[in-house]
Amino acid sequence: MYYVELLYARTRFLWYTAICLGIAAVFSYFVSFPPAGAHIENNGQDIPLDVVLLFASFIAMIMSSMLAATLNRDQSHLSFIWTKPVARERIALSYMLVDVTTIILSYFVLFIVIAGVLAIPPQNHMITGPMTGSVLARAIAVPLMAYAVVEVATSWSPVRLAAAQGLWWPVGIALLFLSEVRFPFPIAQLVTLVNFLNPLAYLPESRGHVVNVEFVQGAHPLTLGFDTTTIIAYCIFIAGCVIAIYNWKRMEA
Repeated sequence: MYYVELLYARTRFLWYTAICLGIAAVFSYFVSFPPAGAHIENNGQDIPLDVVLLFASFIAMIMSSMLAATLNRDQSHLSFIWTKPVARERIALSYMLVDVTTIILSYFVLFIVIAGVLAIPPQNHMITGPMTGSVLARAIAVPLMAYAVVEVATSWSPVRLAAAQGLWWPVGIALLFLSEVRFPFPIAQLVTLVNFLNPLAYLPESRGHVVNVEFVQGAHPLTLGFDTTTIIAYCIFIAGCVIAIYNWKRMEA
């Protein structure tokens, strides 16, 4: 049955790639051939690679949202799927491998498209920083974590819960705003704890010479170090997939 998920993921990946290329083509055209009366001047910019990596991570979460709730989508077909002489864990794992591969490919496709657009003005230069490697690891972890969180939230119930694919966005944004409110003890600590399960809280700010990307305003809701929280994000991704598989295989069709 993994082939069904492969077709599902392939369709969304092709649409995602086409939209990214379309937006890039329109932007590049108007930069290269501005309309009459418009004047675009580029004297050269040093564009931090960290900013591009984080922006691609944020957009890749959209693909995570489209692919999440994988196990929940097949609720109406479980009685057929589980008659196959294949372990339930293997079926679920094959679905997730397709999704995870698609999410990672989507991330790098967008990164390549952005890098290509920024390379059109020859004066632009992407520069690395001392934390570029760590930022890349975090940038890949965030959309994978978002995928796992939704899988856990939707895998345990026989009821169609596909709405969670989009509902986690406003919930995550609300948690970021709540982290800035000075709640009394222990509410403030509880909000911080819940934000450790919020993928949006793992997107740090990144600043450059003329570029500024800031996903989290004010004090960051995660108080641990950068590398530590990156490891936590990967742990949540792995644990989320394991828990989702466990919940799904225990259900009755």
